[in-house]
Amino acid sequence: MLDQHLTHLARSFPLVHALTPINWSSELARLTDAIRRGIPAEPRFVYRSLPLDPALPRALDALADKLDCRDHRNATRARALALELHLVLAVGTPAFLSLARRRFSCLPEEDRQAESWAALSPSLSEEEQILSDNERDPRSLLSRLRSEVAVRRLPIRVCSREALASLAAFGGGTLLVATGHRLSIRVAQRIALHEVVGHAVPWWNRGGNPPEDPYKQDQEEGHALQVEDRAGFLDDSRRKELGLRHIACRLAHEEEPFSAIVTRLVDLGCNVEEAVRTAARALRGGGLGRERVYLPWFWRLEGKEGSADP
Repeated sequence: MLDQHLTHLARSFPLVHALTPINWSSELARLTDAIRRGIPAEPRFVYRSLPLDPALPRALDALADKLDCRDHRNATRARALALELHLVLAVGTPAFLSLARRRFSCLPEEDRQAESWAALSPSLSEEEQILSDNERDPRSLLSRLRSEVAVRRLPIRVCSREALASLAAFGGGTLLVATGHRLSIRVAQRIALHEVVGHAVPWWNRGGNPPEDPYKQDQEEGHALQVEDRAGFLDDSRRKELGLRHIACRLAHEEEPFSAIVTRLVDLGCNVEEAVRTAARALRGGGLGRERVYLPWFWRLEGKEGSADP
């Protein structure tokens, strides 16, 4: 019964949903214009209101304390879920950043390794680019996702959405594709593999349930990068992109302003539009920095699988 209750809570208040701004597209346009004109700017995101009782995360913390000695697994689940609910309640407040740093922390050596990936100099691609949500082109991201889902006979809906912080996202049996982005065929293939094999298939194997706890979700992100790597997609261009995202999240956790994060990314070779998008993602809610744990989990999983330990 407790397992079911915790799973229900995880489904009801997913962090990514709560931290997706409803004015994402208009704010990106405003921020990009400001950066191009040399005008200091900070994100002014608006978030949806969720019917979350402020007493709930405190109750979960108390439950975790009671379970510590007799049910470590559910104590861990309850405490991790409580932290995410505290984050949801703290969006836009001074308390948010310290909670985000606690939730999405990593080791100093992992920050340094991400810096080395961000410093890579991949060759520029001249591949043809296709609109992400092109319904008629089988090479588009939308079409690739639908094809991957159909091949595996997954009961998953694939549709497009304008206000999406990432190019694609999976949750609750639905795959969303951000509209209006031009992507190369290779990038569309990589994202489709990442979302379907990395996230949708594990979801289906769990019976349509979310990961057991939020930290298992982080581990799944590392697994999705393993999927990319084994398919030959984790080249220097993708490594640099992941390194830049990690740096943006670290700077967000260090309270760097939006313009400073964008400048750092541009200095490392990121174009202005992508630098704005990456910095804005890292600063959601007041400095979420969620992608700071993606590379660490990839490296940890790779190290674990390469170890002689059982």
